[in-house]
Amino acid sequence: ALAIRPEDRIQTAQELLDRIMTLKDFGRDPTKKKQKRIDQQTTQDVPKKQWKSYVGGTPYEITPAQAVRTDYEPKVITFDRSIQPITESPAVSSQPQPKRKSAAPLVAAFLIVILVLGAVLALMYVENIGKNITIPDFIGQNIGELNFDDYDFNIETETEYTFDPTKELGEIVDQDPKPSTKIKSDDGSVQIKLNVNSDEAVIMVPVLSNFDEKKAVATLEKWTFQAEVVKETNENVAEGTVIRTEPASGERIKGKSKVIVYIAEHQVEIPALLGLNLEEAKTKLGEAGLKIGEISYKYSEDYENGLIMEQGTESGTKADRDMPVSIVISRGEPPLVDIDMNVDLSEFQDYAPFMITVIADGNQEISQNITTEFLSRNGFVYKFTLTRKATVTDCTVEVKIDDQLYQTYALDFENESYELTETYEVKMTVREPDTSSEKPEKHSDKESSSESAPSSEEAVSEPSDEKPESEPTTHELESDKEE
Repeated sequence: ALAIRPEDRIQTAQELLDRIMTLKDFGRDPTKKKQKRIDQQTTQDVPKKQWKSYVGGTPYEITPAQAVRTDYEPKVITFDRSIQPITESPAVSSQPQPKRKSAAPLVAAFLIVILVLGAVLALMYVENIGKNITIPDFIGQNIGELNFDDYDFNIETETEYTFDPTKELGEIVDQDPKPSTKIKSDDGSVQIKLNVNSDEAVIMVPVLSNFDEKKAVATLEKWTFQAEVVKETNENVAEGTVIRTEPASGERIKGKSKVIVYIAEHQVEIPALLGLNLEEAKTKLGEAGLKIGEISYKYSEDYENGLIMEQGTESGTKADRDMPVSIVISRGEPPLVDIDMNVDLSEFQDYAPFMITVIADGNQEISQNITTEFLSRNGFVYKFTLTRKATVTDCTVEVKIDDQLYQTYALDFENESYELTETYEVKMTVREPDTSSEKPEKHSDKESSSESAPSSEEAVSEPSDEKPESEPTTHELESDKEE
């Protein structure tokens, strides 16, 4: 019953019983003992050691010479299993040995029990454990709705994830072994690998070559990816189509990951914007695939208020799409702007009188004689005002003391500001006091009046309520007056 090959196994219970009875009879019937016959042998077949046998139950020795005798008549030797063989010894007892009780019945009974148990186990194996299990069909079902305890055999599952946009999430799209497959199980359980549709599966990035932007984004979203569009100038690819993706097509990444799509753009020509208002400029740039950049304002004598007077990139230039173009919008006719300036002359108080000269953009604006009284009256500060149009943003002013350059300034009339840019060393000589005035008797009235001529401004400035004649006034360039 336990034979390896099926054809050697006992097929029926009757056959098993017949074999058991045969073993039983063999153990009890001495008539079925096999007999052996000693045939004549040649000298070469006779062993060197002496032979020992039994004839009629009496042991005797057969010599090699007797074994090869031609006139020796072979005798039938009958073996009695109850008599033990005699070991070699010089003396052999001639007395008959007492018969021992045979153990064959006990051995046969033990074998019968073993065979019966083996048959029972074999029948149990064939009927229960060894039977085929038919694999159920799980394809198309949702894995979250399955209950494997409903089956009369144990199911062990292994889950793998894939993604199919035509299937529902959680749907089983494949299984191994396939449905209806018959499997013989040794322990009453089967293992099934389930392939489940999931948006978290490792998915291959689709090929998007020659797709337009809309189609490429829709395809990526269909495969659960998050699409990010980046425009890139490329004259070798049709405008508006996919150049490449990151990660590249064919790479396998986890679902819901971000995929960057590069869309080809061709360069565009920047249009002319001068003379347009802001809204017109926005429309024209939008039609060209561009946009408004930085906006600033300036006064202009050529463009009316609100019109574009400058553009950051010259018209006709090739540029990438969506490039911002900066513009300058006119504020209209520039007004005149006054800038009040102060020059510190405290270091020259011991050198008065001296001449101060103001030069603006190479044109002399002011020339004034400065006395000690003037310095003390004005706090050692020389004040003057320059006037220009608001379009002047880089006026340079030089201040000279006795024709020596003392300071330079940068003026911005658009922002109504000025800045000291440089100060130079001026070499002056200390003025000696005029002692002739101490001896008025040596001078005539005419001489006295001529000597005191430089002090005419002092005489004018004596009244405290009046503005001194020596105080600086506003000057304009001749070019500004002509304008």
